[in-house]
Amino acid sequence: MNASNETTTTAQAAVVAEPGAAVASKKAARKNASAARKAAPKAKKTAKIAKKTATPSVPREFSKKQIVLDLLRQKTGTTLDEIMSTTGWQRHTCRGFLSVAGNANKITVEKADAGRRYRIVK
Repeated sequence: MNASNETTTTAQAAVVAEPGAAVASKKAARKNASAARKAAPKAKKTAKIAKKTATPSVPREFSKKQIVLDLLRQKTGTTLDEIMSTTGWQRHTCRGFLSVAGNANKITVEKADAGRRYRIVK
């Protein structure tokens, strides 16, 4: 570059923004993007509460939960394989159900030749 091109570029830049001229400041970006979402209006919860209280909780007669509990109430109890074949659940699902059902009912575990037998004690 030659000296004449540099002076014209500098002169043009000086015309665009003179020293001491008021310059609009850049708007500061938000540090936390979630702050914009917090200001959004929230849905009313009254409709959900009214819907829940309108229907009483009645256990279904032929639900899988009821079928497994009936198997556990038998005199001989049931095995994990019987629960799996009746409900179509996988082994870990059956064990999870037994752990939750054990909190509400007293479930005994007996070792047998065919494996463990689970039974609800009355």
